[in-house]
Amino acid sequence: MIPISLRISGFLSYKDPVELDFSNINLACISGSNGAGKSSILDAMTWVLFGQARKRDESILNSHPDVKMAEVVFTFEYEDQIFRVIRALPRGKTTSLEFQIQAGNDKGEIKIWRSLTEHSVRETQNRIQETLREKAAGATQAYLGRVTVTNQVVGFKKKRQFTEEVLGEEPLDLPPQVFDTVALWFDVPSELGARLGQEGLDFPGGLHATEHAAIGMLPLFAMCDRNDIGGISTARHADTGRPEVFIYDGHPGGVGIAEEGYERIEELWARTLEVVSECACETGCPSCVQSPKCGNNNRPLDKEAARRMLVALLGRVYRGPEAKDA
Repeated sequence: MIPISLRISGFLSYKDPVELDFSNINLACISGSNGAGKSSILDAMTWVLFGQARKRDESILNSHPDVKMAEVVFTFEYEDQIFRVIRALPRGKTTSLEFQIQAGNDKGEIKIWRSLTEHSVRETQNRIQETLREKAAGATQAYLGRVTVTNQVVGFKKKRQFTEEVLGEEPLDLPPQVFDTVALWFDVPSELGARLGQEGLDFPGGLHATEHAAIGMLPLFAMCDRNDIGGISTARHADTGRPEVFIYDGHPGGVGIAEEGYERIEELWARTLEVVSECACETGCPSCVQSPKCGNNNRPLDKEAARRMLVALLGRVYRGPEAKDA
C-alpha cells in the first residue's frame, strides 16, 4: 500500500479540514509539540481502514461544539490501482463506510470513483435473446450472444459498527432494472455436478465461485474494470436446461468485454485456475473466489469445486487438492 493523500476533519485534534499530500514524499518524520496532532494522523489511518483508534465511539470527534461529524478520507495505491476509503461518524449517529476504486486512464479520460461497498441484497436473472457465435472450447462449448438482464434490489443488510457483524436483513420492494447487453457463457457438464456431489462438494457453490473468479481475471484480457462486468451462474438455466456460467457486459448494448472473453475463453479459464489453485486460503477469500459486489453475500461458494470445475473445462487431469493439474 502506497499512501497518496489523507483528509481529516472533526477528528481528534483536527477541528477544521486538513489534507496531507504524500505523493511526493518518500520518507517522512512527524514531529511537533504535544497536542499538535502527530498521533491523530496515525489514528486517522487506522480508523478509516479498520474502524480502530485510541478512542472509541463519539470520543473520536473533536471536542469543539461546532463539530458535528468526524470524517477521514484516505487515498492510496495498491497493485497499480487507486483506492479511496471514506469513514464518517456524525454526532449521535452510526459510522458510515465507503470503499471506492478509481476508474479511468492516463490518456485524458476523466477519472471517476466507483463504489466497491455492497450493502444491498440483489436478485439477478438473464434470458438469452440470440446466440451470435458458439465454439468448442476445452472439454465443453462456449457461446456469445445477446441477453436481457434483470437486476432487482430485494433488501439490505444491517451491520454492527466496527465489527461489520450482520445484525439482520430488511426486505425491500423496488422495481427491477432491465437492460439488453452481450454475454459469454459456457456449458458445465451435468455429470460433473453429480461427481462433485458424491464427494461432498457443492456444485452450485462451485459454479458461483467459478463465475466470481473468472470475472476477477477478465480485466487482464479485456482492459476493463471489474465493475464493468456482471455474472450469473445457475445449475439449470431456463433457456438451455443445462448448468451455465454467464459473464456479461454491465453496459446496455455491450461494449466488447464479453466478446474479448469469448475469444480468449481458454486463456481465461487457465488464468482463473491458476489464481484459485495458488491462493493460500482454504475456503475462498477476496483474492480468489469472493466478490466485493456480490448481491448474494458471496453465498454459496465452494473453492475446491471451482478448481475441479476449471480443470474439467480445460480437459485436464485432476491430481488432488495439493497437486498441479496437467
